[in-house]
Amino acid sequence: MQNITKWVRFPLIALIAALGFQAHADLSWSFSYKDIQTGGQSIDVSGTLTTTSVLINDVGGTGVSGYEIVSISGTRNGLAITGLNDDVNSPNSIIRNDVEFDNMLLVPGQFDYFGLSYFVGANEYNLFSQNNPLGGGDYEAPNGTFDYVPVELTLTAVPEPSTIFAGALLVLPLGISAVRILRSRRSA
Repeated sequence: MQNITKWVRFPLIALIAALGFQAHADLSWSFSYKDIQTGGQSIDVSGTLTTTSVLINDVGGTGVSGYEIVSISGTRNGLAITGLNDDVNSPNSIIRNDVEFDNMLLVPGQFDYFGLSYFVGANEYNLFSQNNPLGGGDYEAPNGTFDYVPVELTLTAVPEPSTIFAGALLVLPLGISAVRILRSRRSA
């Protein structure tokens, strides 16, 4: 029993160290959406969002937790996305409400009602979800208009290199320990 305890200690320390590497790293999300009406001939967007790793509880009283979006990159219809709109008083902004709702990603992998606001050059686009906190559809509204276009959204968390490294730190010691335990049993 003492041999097993000795070999389990090392993987346990590795696990704790691996989890420590992920403590406050920002989170990355791959996203894409296309307009439903033309299957992406009118609107075709893809890119990466970066959120803080700090989970905000009860976003805007929805009862759902979420992350603040801090940056965006990608393309819309072949043109580069140039940045987030974090100014709720922007003349074209649909968001003109409490900044707490602006640029939030809810934990179930959707946007809140006020959505994500971003620029492509001088043009602003707002991507948002209806019927929050859960369910409903996703929409885009351009340049501060209320011309909501239904879109099909795909949003996926991107594993950070630290997560991959942490996984390797965990699996490698466990494998080494398993081999050593098996060898010690054969020797006995």
